[in-house]
Amino acid sequence: MSFLDCPSTEEYHTAALAYSKQLHDNVRERAILVLRTKEDEEEAKRLRRQADTLEQQVEAEERKAAEAIRIREAENRRKQIPLPPPRLPTPPPQVAPPAPTPPAPQQSSPVQPAPVKPVQSAFNPPASAPATQAQAPAPRLPPQFTSQPAAQPSPPIKPQPSPFQQTAAPAVQPPQEPHSQSQPSQPQSNGLQVIPDADRLVEIHQNLKKLRSFISTQNDPISTERVRQRDGSMKEKHVTVKTLAGEMRRALTRTMGQLTDIAGSNSKQIVTIRELLEKSLTINSAPMQPQHFMCNPPQGPVDGAQHNGDVMPSLFLYLLNVFTKAIVNQLSSEASTNPKIAEPIGIVAHTIISHPKFLWRGHSFVGIIMAKFRTSLPVVFGVRGSETTEQGRQRLGWRKGDDGWISDQEHQDRMRGLGAGYAALCLRNYSKSARVNPWPPSHYWNAMGLLICTPPAERSTTQVIVLTALIDGYERKFLEFYGDMARCAMRAAIIDFPRSSSDKTAAIQTLSILGDKIKRDLGITL
Repeated sequence: MSFLDCPSTEEYHTAALAYSKQLHDNVRERAILVLRTKEDEEEAKRLRRQADTLEQQVEAEERKAAEAIRIREAENRRKQIPLPPPRLPTPPPQVAPPAPTPPAPQQSSPVQPAPVKPVQSAFNPPASAPATQAQAPAPRLPPQFTSQPAAQPSPPIKPQPSPFQQTAAPAVQPPQEPHSQSQPSQPQSNGLQVIPDADRLVEIHQNLKKLRSFISTQNDPISTERVRQRDGSMKEKHVTVKTLAGEMRRALTRTMGQLTDIAGSNSKQIVTIRELLEKSLTINSAPMQPQHFMCNPPQGPVDGAQHNGDVMPSLFLYLLNVFTKAIVNQLSSEASTNPKIAEPIGIVAHTIISHPKFLWRGHSFVGIIMAKFRTSLPVVFGVRGSETTEQGRQRLGWRKGDDGWISDQEHQDRMRGLGAGYAALCLRNYSKSARVNPWPPSHYWNAMGLLICTPPAERSTTQVIVLTALIDGYERKFLEFYGDMARCAMRAAIIDFPRSSSDKTAAIQTLSILGDKIKRDLGITL
């Protein structure tokens, strides 16, 4: 018989007390565990709130410090900006002197008014037709798109000359006037071109504007394609030159934006750009005479050239213009902060523009690229002007935004990027290539000479910034091409030019520092 059967025994009560104590201990341990867990959770929440509060305080202090730095930098930039309030109303008097200059060259050469018009009629027949019908400009007109005969080959080409004829007179007359002024007024260097080809580049730029307007009117279908609809059915869609031009323009611009400054990483982009241009040569777009987009067009066919005809597809010429705009836009936006990107852009530009498939009678269309540089970076072509006047800013390539002229800092950054890009386009070595250099290093020498030889009274900050961008990073290549003469030129630019400048601006000081950089990197003392 067990003690459990007898509740009144001592052993029974002892076992019951032990069992109760065990249950009590278990409950107590479980309660302590729950209490500690709750305390830990509360402590974690408290620490999390404290950390969040501290992070918010740090972020607020960082934002406060950043805004204080922005305010300080803005105040420093504001102090450096020249404020010429009394000169703002002076542009009208300064615009007046160039106005009477156009009749001056007509008086100096009264026997040659007639030959001036045939020059314009090469691309714009209406400019010469209403003037004198007895003259013989008609044989010089391009029959493909500059005249309106009823016997033209295809109906889509017949309405094509109309947009060119409507804009012919205003588009080509502006470049004709500075051309007539360049010879008699060269001593007045302020605002006038020194390089003779600069006037031709202005004409090419005007012709490119007409080309863009012309492409926008090409709405006639050239082919059809079947497009699958959302419901699964197939529908025929008309393809026009305008739609193809838009698609290829977007593809080319997107590809140019993918260029990097890493050596050998742009081969895929070059292939894509080349394929787009090759495709444009096969599309049935309106033919155009290529000489309207070349500085020195060839007079006749060249043996071995792939394109020896009188015309080339207008879509191909349009894509070359898109390619040029992408080059200039990327240089002005990226090369200002990352000058190393200018070098691969220059390599891509030369690889495409000198390709044998994209030549006409053995000559490249580098005039299209330089026409854009002539309007975006005029100072490398000898153009001078005052940065405090409306007309001077226009001559210097100062862009306008939605609220007027862009700021000084934006303009300087843009000039810095374009200057580095122009140096990359000029200093290309073709000694190991079978191709012909379309823009040899002599243009780099000419640009430096035009900037350095500017009289102190006519110098501008734009010229100093562009001169610095031309030299910085390209000293070694300049020396490879010109040797000791390059060393003398750099001494004139870095030592003599700042010394002769009356205003010791920040741009002048930056130019002077290049001498120490050349000594450190190349071991050359100017």
